[in-house]
Amino acid sequence: MGNNRFLQNTSWLMLGQVLRLILSFFVGIITARFLGTTNLGTIDYVASYIAFFTALIGFGLNGIVVHEFVNHSDSEGKILGTAIFMRFIVGLISVPAFLVIVFAVDGYDKTIMTVALMQSLQLPFLCFDTINYWYQYKSKSKYVVVIQTSAYIASALYKIFLLIMEKSVGWFALAVSIDYIVLGALYMFIYNKHKEQNLGLSLEIAKRILKKCVPFVLSELMVVVSLQSDRILIKHLLDNTTDNVGLYSSAMTICTMVSFIPLAILDSARPFIARAKAEDEQLYQARFSQLLCALMWILFAYSAFVSIFAKLIIYIMYGTQFMGAVNCLRIAVWYCAFSYLGGALSFWFVCEKQKRYVFLFAFLGAAFSIALNFIFIPLWGINGAAFTMVMTQIFKNVILPLLFKETRGFTKFTINGILFKHVTFKDILSLLPSKK
Repeated sequence: MGNNRFLQNTSWLMLGQVLRLILSFFVGIITARFLGTTNLGTIDYVASYIAFFTALIGFGLNGIVVHEFVNHSDSEGKILGTAIFMRFIVGLISVPAFLVIVFAVDGYDKTIMTVALMQSLQLPFLCFDTINYWYQYKSKSKYVVVIQTSAYIASALYKIFLLIMEKSVGWFALAVSIDYIVLGALYMFIYNKHKEQNLGLSLEIAKRILKKCVPFVLSELMVVVSLQSDRILIKHLLDNTTDNVGLYSSAMTICTMVSFIPLAILDSARPFIARAKAEDEQLYQARFSQLLCALMWILFAYSAFVSIFAKLIIYIMYGTQFMGAVNCLRIAVWYCAFSYLGGALSFWFVCEKQKRYVFLFAFLGAAFSIALNFIFIPLWGINGAAFTMVMTQIFKNVILPLLFKETRGFTKFTINGILFKHVTFKDILSLLPSKK
């Protein structure tokens, strides 16, 4: 019964991601071709700044809230309400802070500031994504898929309208904000239909969440430094234009096209593995190895495929004006497996109560990334940024855990997963212990 729930939950998550992938594939390609490398680069350059605030607003709650629901199921309404309120307040404060930072770095560039203003509107509405974790906990992700897909369709239709009307880049930058505004309204509507407890506020819960999430917030900020600072440095270390950012972003978009698979597996696995940890240590260890096996080998296969056919993929998706991204793509795609390994590592820190290492690993990874970017971007351009991306993920999620006695257990899970130890194909699909 439990296995079926996990598979159904994961299947719904993947279905939603596939539908959004299909939409983004066609709409995204047409949009990128219309905008060109410069305008596409401008949107993604500003989005790199947005990512810092997204991480801050996120509070590192993806694993913590699910863990709170499992351990305090009688207070899930207050847990959810408190988390939403905390994130909403930070989102409001983030809007002016974000605009000031962009202005301080780039001065008054009309195009960049217009794009920044349009993208900043999403920040207060990010808080409603917290409801997604409640549906994950209840293994009812089909409802989330429906509303996420609906919001994405609204955003896609908006982009199609802009393409028909041949609007400027600022209007395209608004698309992401529209996505989150619509999504927030739908989240509240659907939760009111299925809620088991009313949303509430609790100072005690807020303190408990803050105490737990501080290292994860700091960690996610450092992760953003690792993953997003490259676009900022590409602009400022090369020719101070956004053309190279556009090429690099097109490669990174292809790298993450398959992300719906590891994200669906991770999102569905969290509550089940958390319960396994509380009930049976041996099964917990086996299931974690199976989780890592699924993540690593699916993404290894994707990376190999993209590396071989990179030139054809770029040509079909973006056309000749983006062919300068081919070698960058061949390098960058190998970061995928090690990046999502980091998502599993963060959850392992929660399960093993080793959160003191969260910020340390993230900080060292960010420092490593910035140092390598300053070396390799001037030498190899966007290919240097891609190389740095891959090396940073290997350093942070493979090498660092080996250096500390308390974290070597994660390396054991990783090795067991890669070597298929304790793993069968059926296990990869289930991940949930069978009933005794």
